[in-house]
Amino acid sequence: MELQDVRIKVVQVPGDGNCLFYAVVQQLSGRKIFDSEFYEEAMNLRRATAAYLRDHKAEMKEVILSEIIDITNEPTDNMENWQVDAKIDQHLINLQKSGTWAGAEALLAMKEMLGVNIRVYNPHYQPLELTYGNGEDRTIEVYYNGVNHYDSVEQGVMEGNKELLNEQRKVIEQRGMTQPENVGKNQVIVEQEQEKKETETRNETNIEQTGLEPCQEVERTEEIYDAQSVIGNISVFCRFIQGYKDGWTTIHQRFDGTVNFTRSWDDYREGFGDLQGEYWLGLDNVHHITRSGPFELMVIMKDYNDERMWATYDKFAVLSEKEQYRLDLGQFSEGNVEDSLKLHNGMKFSTADRDNDLWSGNCAELYESGWWFKDCHAVNLNGVYQNETEYDKMMWGKKCLKEAQMLIRITKSSE
Repeated sequence: MELQDVRIKVVQVPGDGNCLFYAVVQQLSGRKIFDSEFYEEAMNLRRATAAYLRDHKAEMKEVILSEIIDITNEPTDNMENWQVDAKIDQHLINLQKSGTWAGAEALLAMKEMLGVNIRVYNPHYQPLELTYGNGEDRTIEVYYNGVNHYDSVEQGVMEGNKELLNEQRKVIEQRGMTQPENVGKNQVIVEQEQEKKETETRNETNIEQTGLEPCQEVERTEEIYDAQSVIGNISVFCRFIQGYKDGWTTIHQRFDGTVNFTRSWDDYREGFGDLQGEYWLGLDNVHHITRSGPFELMVIMKDYNDERMWATYDKFAVLSEKEQYRLDLGQFSEGNVEDSLKLHNGMKFSTADRDNDLWSGNCAELYESGWWFKDCHAVNLNGVYQNETEYDKMMWGKKCLKEAQMLIRITKSSE
């Protein structure tokens, strides 16, 4: 069943780990400006949800534990050796923090706490609509894309119901200010250490805090030119293209084969090459940039007949290393090539030393490159560079490529 079959319109919210709370706040308020005030409302809702789960830990133990297993991928064959209560307590501590994933346990808690139904649209399950609630009229609606991101839904916004909204805000504020009463000394130490680690990570990258696509801030004097920009402590290559108002950040560039793309997982994570030549920006850098999204993708290519080709997608994000840098790709929007990249949507990144593909063998080892392989590929922009046409090397569909660039920018509603 396709999303359009139920005629809903998705309202995109930032993908920084707080998406579920953004989606619910957007439903409650109807606001579409994601400013600091909106962020604080979402964080209040997050803290209130964690507090509600803590107060109802006994009756919600199973769903919390199920979510922990889903997040950590820990084997369940030795559950008798788990310190279950300690795991749940730590999970609820983490749930209070910005950027921590929240799923079914948070949905159930918010449904009970706010006194509403929560309907989740999800094209990856049957039926399409999964409802948390008792069928009463007060329903808020969110959309889950199947790859760890929630958005809001246009038709479900409860805008104008001020009495209900004020009632729910009071609940959120009261619970959001409640702090755990029985957090032990060891748990406090763990929480402080985690906060210290998160702060160090933010200082190292300082990317997602800007909330901006880096090439927006580069001044230009011509319609088409390239420039270099710095965001956090990394440099990026900006390309301005005629017909587009803002610049595009180049995350991948190949044109002469001078840089070897047969690399390890660590290399693809950190990035390699030269901004003035061929390079790969690095999965970790791209993840931190796109998590402040939403971003769109443009791929520009040239084959060995010097035919120029291009493709754009209305959404592009790379998830975290914990999720093996899974590709989150939107719809093909424009271009003069086939929509070949869709085969790779939802795939984890693979290298020869980190095999995450769906094939019984190792696609990355076979094709000597890192990529979002499935079993194996319809597109491989990181394939071995050849000065001749070879189907299984650097390619898009059945086109053998001499040049390729991947560019991203903050999604624009119109130019």
